[in-house]
Amino acid sequence: MLESDLHNKYQISNPRITRIEKTDDTLRGRGGLALFTGYLSTIGIYPLLERTFGSIRKSRKGVSVSDLFKQLFCFFMDGTSFHLTRFDDLKNDKGFQPLQLFWRGLPIDAVFRGGSKHSNHSDTVVKMIKHIVKRIREEYAKDVLILIRMDSGFFDEVNFEVFEGLKIGYLCGGRLYDGIKEKVKDEILTEYRKEGSMKKVFYTNLGVDEEVTDTFEKRGKQEYLTAEKLIEIYHLRGEDELSHRGIKDFGTEHLPFLRFEPNSVFYWTMLISFFLFETFKEDVLKDAVKSIEIPVNENSYATTFRRYILDFAAKLVHTGREIILKVTVALWERIKILELWERCNSPPVISLT
Repeated sequence: MLESDLHNKYQISNPRITRIEKTDDTLRGRGGLALFTGYLSTIGIYPLLERTFGSIRKSRKGVSVSDLFKQLFCFFMDGTSFHLTRFDDLKNDKGFQPLQLFWRGLPIDAVFRGGSKHSNHSDTVVKMIKHIVKRIREEYAKDVLILIRMDSGFFDEVNFEVFEGLKIGYLCGGRLYDGIKEKVKDEILTEYRKEGSMKKVFYTNLGVDEEVTDTFEKRGKQEYLTAEKLIEIYHLRGEDELSHRGIKDFGTEHLPFLRFEPNSVFYWTMLISFFLFETFKEDVLKDAVKSIEIPVNENSYATTFRRYILDFAAKLVHTGREIILKVTVALWERIKILELWERCNSPPVISLT
């Protein structure tokens, strides 16, 4: 089925806003959600959701799968309250500790786990990396360079053996064990003592695994084989922590249900919403912020984003053929909302394969 056919087949029942104007009327509401819903309609995510989850709708009664997800995405994007009408007692709940894989700040894979599971619990890491490496090579290129960066919580020889078998690079924090000290020259250890602690180092197969090293060299990435570059990459782990902080700021760490299954649905919907929040900032705000007189950009946390981009008053006006969103003159000039609206209607579209 062609992409255009999918869009027509899974048309959202609620009509879209067709125009945006300024007004002097008395307004109310969180008008910025109109920008987000317009963005969702344009990127083509609804046909993908219908194709994936459409079978769970057993009859045509009630809301469509697309409308349901639109409400959930707006629920998380709004962020006013994460309380539900019905919820279970969580007095003795240990929380959750999902395993999350990021690429440039975007969550690209995750496993929902209970709070008692540590970082490297069971074979979850191995299965995740095998899965994502296969997808990347199938969808992008078989010889694409892949480098995994991990903290010491994932230091495990089993993980390293799997990564080496997949022919991907890895950087992982760990301790400087006695056996390693014996193999390192005294002058190197002396220099290392000057720079910092003797307790922690990082481990890598770059420059050691001939096949992986040769792949990096053939792709013109020789700098990744130098100690300086590897140290620089590993020290950027702080960016990973910012991504985790971003999810916490966007959503919530307190899940509303007692049972694992509904909590996992809540978590996954929150994570997908966060992904869409990040892509919205990238596609809509990144190049537009230069003309906006507010302290918000593509790197802003959800709290700041909601304060300046979502939290403004607006009025919906229904005419014969159009639905018009009206905003105040001050807002029209302050955040250049017409420019943002135009960018919401021309983002990259999800490829349906």
